[in-house]
Amino acid sequence: GVSRRRRGEGRRVRNVAVLLVALVAGAAGALGVRWWQYDEHVLPGVQVAGVDLGGMSAGRAEEALALELGEQLERRVTVRVRDRLVQVRPSASLRLDAATTAAAAVEAGRGSFWQQVRSLVPVIAPDRVLQPVVRIDAAGAAGAMRRLGRSLPTPRAATVRMDGVEPVVVASKRGVRVARPPFLERLRTSAL
Repeated sequence: GVSRRRRGEGRRVRNVAVLLVALVAGAAGALGVRWWQYDEHVLPGVQVAGVDLGGMSAGRAEEALALELGEQLERRVTVRVRDRLVQVRPSASLRLDAATTAAAAVEAGRGSFWQQVRSLVPVIAPDRVLQPVVRIDAAGAAGAMRRLGRSLPTPRAATVRMDGVEPVVVASKRGVRVARPPFLERLRTSAL
């Protein structure tokens, strides 16, 4: 009786060990297939400004970004400047760098071996939200600032002029000047 029980326990332990080895080998094989599947592709869960790029090649991600975010940059947005609301088209001042953004998306989640493993396991794959790379079109931004400035009261500094030997002070005039960097950042945030 005792030797038969030991043999039965030995078989169970061996069967459990074989099952565990098979599970580990299967999981490693599945991970290897996913690793190969996403080689030079955007890892699952990567998004840029609401555009899901997971599984796309760099070229396809660039096309998707240019299409989706390009449309967003073409839509007019309302910007408040002091007490006035002004309609502005962000594409006049901002340019999406879709190629650089797509390259960053492909690299997202590939920092270390374990980061990449985590990104490839569907159950625990984290969402990675990236900001699009946007460049300022200097000429377009200058033109937009000029157009915006024409619709606003122009400030004028006080001056002194001479009327014969008498100095005459010309009072300043209140107005509005738009600060370019904060304006462009708010424009970018509103558009994307």
